Amino acid sequence: MVYQRYSSSIDCSSWGSSTDDIPRRGTTGSYKRWAEAVGDTSYELPNFLPFFKKVNFSAPDYSLRGGPPIKYDPSAFSAPGTGGPLHVAFWNYYLPLSKYLAAAFRKAGFKEIAGIQSGSLDGFAQWPATQNPDFAVRDSSETSYGRVAIEKGVLKFYQNTLAKKIIFDGKKATGVNVTSSGLQYTLIAKKEVVLAAGAFRSPQLLMVSGVGPAAELRSLNIPVVADLNGVGQDMWDQPGFAVATPVSVPSANALFSNATFLAEAEDAYLNHRTGILSVFAANYLAWERLPKKYLSNATQSAKASWNSYPDDWPDLQYVPADLGPITPNDTRSFVTIAMTLQKTTSRGNVSINSTDTADYPIVNTNWIGTTVDQQLAIQGVKRAREILKGIVEITTGEEVAPGKDVQTDAQILSYLRKTVVTIHHASSTCKMGKNSDPNAVVDPRGRVLGGIQGLRIVDASVFPLLPPGQLMSTVCKSLPIHPFDVIFLGSAPAVLKRSDVPMSADPIVIDALAEKLAADILYRA
Repeated sequence: MVYQRYSSSIDCSSWGSSTDDIPRRGTTGSYKRWAEAVGDTSYELPNFLPFFKKVNFSAPDYSLRGGPPIKYDPSAFSAPGTGGPLHVAFWNYYLPLSKYLAAAFRKAGFKEIAGIQSGSLDGFAQWPATQNPDFAVRDSSETSYGRVAIEKGVLKFYQNTLAKKIIFDGKKATGVNVTSSGLQYTLIAKKEVVLAAGAFRSPQLLMVSGVGPAAELRSLNIPVVADLNGVGQDMWDQPGFAVATPVSVPSANALFSNATFLAEAEDAYLNHRTGILSVFAANYLAWERLPKKYLSNATQSAKASWNSYPDDWPDLQYVPADLGPITPNDTRSFVTIAMTLQKTTSRGNVSINSTDTADYPIVNTNWIGTTVDQQLAIQGVKRAREILKGIVEITTGEEVAPGKDVQTDAQILSYLRKTVVTIHHASSTCKMGKNSDPNAVVDPRGRVLGGIQGLRIVDASVFPLLPPGQLMSTVCKSLPIHPFDVIFLGSAPAVLKRSDVPMSADPIVIDALAEKLAADILYRA
């Protein structure tokens, strides 16, 4: 299938408008499960939390946004003036539709919670985004850390450049063959090669370089440097589906059908940093373990699978949006509840049929490929319909997706198979694990196994599991040190202790889990 690429090599991840990065953290139990899987307690949330907190957080500006007070945990962010350059802020606008959605969640039994940045995902909440509140535009690794690094001259970026192959001397990575506008050359590593090409491209680059399942490599006449069966395997993802219905409250659909509404929205955004163009979705997100009535008819294997997750791990995530189908001559407004599976058993994989990274890797998503996932997805549609019954006072017509004629489990499953989408949460294709794990690709420090030296992976492909919520917060964080100065420029002493690094140093990190792993390079001999 075609899996849409959405983020650049130095960006975090996103799936919508110009402002909509969702820096959500997983649950306490999910990071504990991570730590147990890799045998390293530093991945438990209390130890991981400092890497999450270092952002430039702004409290909500009620003079612009209006709406009810926001429940959130200020201690989950750095104190003002002490974080990194990446902005995190609440939207400058509270959508008229949002108050009805909040009421609907309450009617359905959800509680409003404040701890979604502190390890709890059980209820509904307003959420901040990675956006610059001064301009109401999206902030990213590139617009924050990347630009700081460029201004300081501590990183060199090769634009329009494609990595073709990692170069090995025996089993030691010594550089990378690249091409820029047709010119091929080699970048020599002074210390290590650090790979951050994502859940699809990282395993592809390993395989074309001779690291991966030996049988697959030999079928393409690729010399085997290390036989690692886990490369490209065990891909986790969170497939998405939606239920939509027309409403009387103006939604983003009016931007496409009402010129006056669009002009007013443009004025509010461009001149006042607020309005419908300054916000993505509908202010709220929600998570839950489904009420028992939805699970009573599930198979025993499904129940056992869902119960195998930590108690704080939700079944589903709900993302309400003030938008529905956009069709010519349709002037209606809509509300949509998108839902994503948080407990999945379907695993995809990434393979190659070419030795050239200019060719796309082959991605088998295997979304809802198991009956366990199918049962959860079907119940998710039913639950979303129940939630939308809570806005009956503004509903103006019949449901448009899946539609009133889609009622039986078989009909719902058919709808799901036709409409399942990605929200760009693919991970675990070069998973982290213990040396005893035959499918592990990297160790807890990101170092590639199989006897390989001088090569690390620092992106979402190394996740041993996919935490609930949005993965970008786990992948995009900041640390007030100069790890990339050390990794790429070789300016650190051979042995560097934590006390050697002034914590007042300006931050330059531009990638995610890379912070923790780069700090590992800094702080360990």
